[in-house]
Amino acid sequence: METMNTLTRKTCGYGSYVVAASLLFISIGCNNSSISEIEDLETVSLYSQSDQLAQTMEYIRGLDRYEMASFRDKVNSGLNRWVSGQDDVASDWQLASLASELPESITSQSAFNHLDDESFYANDADYLQEVFWLKEIANRIAKSNVVFHQEYIFQSAKQLADAETLESWENDPDDLLANAIKLIQPELVDGDDDSKVKQLAQAVKLFDWSVRNVHLLEALPWPTEETIKNDSVDPRADLKGFAPATGTPGPGYTRHTWQVLTYGKGDFLERAKVFAGLCNQIDIPVAILAIPTEEGAAKPYDEWLCGAVIGEQMYLFDPLLGLPILGTKKGSIATLADVRKDPELLNRLSLSSEEATTQLDYRVTKEDLDNLIALVVAPPESLSRRMLAAEGGLTGESRLNLTMDPDALAATFKKIDGVNKVEIWHVPFSTKLFRDKVSEAEIVVSFDLDVQSRLKSLLAEERYIDDFVQLRTARNCFLRGIFQSDLDRDVRSALSYYYSFMYTDEEIAMIDRDEMLQKKLGIWKGADQSFADWKGQVIRMKQYMGRVRADAAFFLSMCSFENDMPFTTLKWLQRIRNYDDDQRWAVYLPYYKGRAYESSGKYEDAAEQYSNDQSAQRHGSLLRKRLMEELQKDSAPTGS
Repeated sequence: METMNTLTRKTCGYGSYVVAASLLFISIGCNNSSISEIEDLETVSLYSQSDQLAQTMEYIRGLDRYEMASFRDKVNSGLNRWVSGQDDVASDWQLASLASELPESITSQSAFNHLDDESFYANDADYLQEVFWLKEIANRIAKSNVVFHQEYIFQSAKQLADAETLESWENDPDDLLANAIKLIQPELVDGDDDSKVKQLAQAVKLFDWSVRNVHLLEALPWPTEETIKNDSVDPRADLKGFAPATGTPGPGYTRHTWQVLTYGKGDFLERAKVFAGLCNQIDIPVAILAIPTEEGAAKPYDEWLCGAVIGEQMYLFDPLLGLPILGTKKGSIATLADVRKDPELLNRLSLSSEEATTQLDYRVTKEDLDNLIALVVAPPESLSRRMLAAEGGLTGESRLNLTMDPDALAATFKKIDGVNKVEIWHVPFSTKLFRDKVSEAEIVVSFDLDVQSRLKSLLAEERYIDDFVQLRTARNCFLRGIFQSDLDRDVRSALSYYYSFMYTDEEIAMIDRDEMLQKKLGIWKGADQSFADWKGQVIRMKQYMGRVRADAAFFLSMCSFENDMPFTTLKWLQRIRNYDDDQRWAVYLPYYKGRAYESSGKYEDAAEQYSNDQSAQRHGSLLRKRLMEELQKDSAPTGS
C-alpha cells in the first residue's frame, strides 16, 4: 500500500484495496439506479403526487447514465407531473432585487424571462444533476482528511508545532488541515469556537479539488465583431450583438458547470464556477472579485479571483494560478484586507526572467484594489420560482441547495472593506445564452455545411463524451466518490469502468465484427436500422474509443490521487502517452506529475516537473516550484 504510516503521510484514502476490489468488477455490469432505463420515468406517473418529486430525483441520484435527450425529457416529465399537483407553487417567490439590475443584454433573453415560470424545462435536469454532484463532492471533500494535497500549509504548520502538538496529531489525526491552519492563523479561533478554522480548511480543500479536477484551458478573449463573424456557430449572427447570445465562445461561459465537471476541463472562470458552487453547498459565501474596465470597453469588468467570506474576512483564492493567495505568515491564507494593507503579497506573485523564460507580472496591482466589484455566482435556475418550489419539496438526504439569495449575499459582500459594488455575475446567464445557440445550431448541422464547419471543433471536444454513455457513467461514479466496487450491492466503481476503457488497437479494429463489444457499447445493429446508419455508428465509435482510452488513463491517475496513491498516479500519467494518439494530454502532464511528487514529499522532483509546465497553468506552476524549493531547503539536514 502506498500511503505511509504516521504524520509522514496521513490519509483517509482506500489505497490499493480499492484497485484490487475494482478489478473484480471490470467485466461486470451494474444498474444501481432506483429507476432503471427499462422502468423509466413513465412509471413514475403511477406514484402519488407527493412521491413523484422524490422518485424523479432518484433518477438523478442513480449511478447509471443514459442517452442525454432521453434523460432530460424523462426528468422534465416527472418534475412537471409533480408541480401540476401542487396547490402552492412557491407563492412566496419574488425576483431578487439584484437580479433586476442585470443589464438589458441579459434581461431581454428567455433565460431571464422564464424565472417566474411554474413549469420545468428539459435542461433543468442538467441543473439538478449539477447541484447534486456539487453537494456530493462538497460533503465528501470537506470531511476528508488528506492533508498532503496542501503540502505547503501542512509542512509550514509542522515547523511551528511542538512535540506535544505533533504527538496529539499522531494520536488523534482528525482534520489535520484544520489543526495546521489553527496553528498558523490562531486569530481565527474565538475562545473555544474554532468554526472559522474549520470553514477555512474546508474552503482550501474544495478549492484544491476544483483546481486538480478542472484542468486549465486558456481563457478566450472577449469576442470582437471579427471574432463573432468567424467563430459564431450562427453564420447570420448579429456582429454587434451580445457575444454569448451570438453563439460565439468566450471567457467563462463556454461550458455549464455540469459540463466542466463531466469533461474535467475549463478556463479559470469555469474553475471559479465550480469552486463557488461547491462552497455554496456547505454555506460558505464566495464572490468573484472583479476590476472595472474603462468606459466603453466590450465588457464592464475583468474578473480576478474568488473571495470566500469566513467570519468578517474575505479569503482569496486564485483559480488562474491554482493557488490561494498566501499571507505574510508562512503557510497562511491572505484576506482582501491583507493584500490591501500589504501590496507586496501581490507583487511577489510576479516571476522574474530568471524564474520564467520572460518576466511574468501578476495581473493585478495595488491600484486595481481601489474599486473592486463583488460578483454573485447565481445560475439562472437558482433564481427561479420552479427551483424554489422543488427545493421546498425535497427533504432529508434528498435536500439540495437549489436556490440562492443574491440580495443576502450582496449584504454579506458589502461588509467587506474594499468591495465597492455588488452585482450578479453575467457568466451563468451568458452560458445559458451561448448553449441555447449551440443547441439551435445542432438542429441544422447535418444539412448546413457552414454551421457544420463552425461547430466542428466544439463537437470534437464534447460529442465523444456526450455519446459515450459508459464514460459519462464513469464520471458520475468518480464525482460521487465511488472508488470501490461492491458486488453485494451491485455497485461498480469509477476505477472499474475506467479500466474497462483501456482498449487495445486490436479491439478497436475488430469492433465491427465483435458483437459482444457492440452490445456493450450500445451500437449493436437493430433490425430496424439500416446498414449505412449502423456502419456510421461503428466508424464514430472507433474514433471515440481511441480518445476514451487516453481519457481513461488520465482519470485513473486522478482516481489514484483522490485516494492518496501518488506513485500509482505517476504510473498512470506515464502510461497516457501509450494511448494518447493525438497528444491531447501531453501539455497537462507536468503539472499533474508535479502534484503527485509534491504529495509524496519529493519536492525536488515536483519542482522539476513544475518548471516543465507549458500549459495555461504555467504561471501558477512556477510559483509552486518556488514553494517546493522552499520546502526542499527546509527539509534538508542541518549543515547541508
